[in-house]
Amino acid sequence: MKKNISLRVIYTLAIVITTFFAACSSPTDDHDHEEEEAVGFKVYSATSLGVPGQLVVEQSLSGVTGNFTISGELSSYTVVFVSEDGDEFVPDLAEHTIDVTASENGTNITITRPEASVQNMDFGLQGVQGSSAKLTITLKHQGSAEFVSKALPVTINF
Repeated sequence: MKKNISLRVIYTLAIVITTFFAACSSPTDDHDHEEEEAVGFKVYSATSLGVPGQLVVEQSLSGVTGNFTISGELSSYTVVFVSEDGDEFVPDLAEHTIDVTASENGTNITITRPEASVQNMDFGLQGVQGSSAKLTITLKHQGSAEFVSKALPVTINF
């Protein structure tokens, strides 16, 4: 009987210890525990279905590629950010917004932002007169700038 109790105690302890170590040594994945940090972004043309369309402009650690080409018609875009490991992500929409501002020749374009957009990484551009302009995209976390783009070229055709 004593031998039977000892085996049960050892078996129970083995299960408790195994469960404890399994819970404490779960693999760590930075994506599960930390918010991703933007080191770049991609701007896609927006589609009526709410999914990203064609890649328009990209900023990576090596610089900016692409440019906005707009006219007098409203063109809609959506922004996704890129982490250091190259993953595309949309920041927590409850805490993050974007500001899109003209940084050069701002009177040549109109920038619109949807008021009640579920996807608050969306914006629109419309040309006012033929020329060029530059704009800047700022990712804000609870009102403070977290990431600021380089000046992005805009060509306005009429």
